[in-house]
Amino acid sequence: MKSFLKFLKISALVFLILILLVLVGGFIFLKTFDIKKYKTQIIEAADKALGRHLEFNDIELKVSLKE
Repeated sequence: MKSFLKFLKISALVFLILILLVLVGGFIFLKTFDIKKYKTQIIEAADKALGRHLEFNDIELKVSLKE
């Protein structure tokens, strides 16, 4: 029984570390990713999807836990 609890604790710790790494990696990705680099591709895809011309001046990628 003790070995099972030890295995469970180690598994939970590894799982928490993996979740933390994914969150930190996602945060770094969002802070360093330049969405403006893909503006023309986004506009072309939106034009095809909507069937009409679309244009915008500025684009930002924001992720917030507030909204």
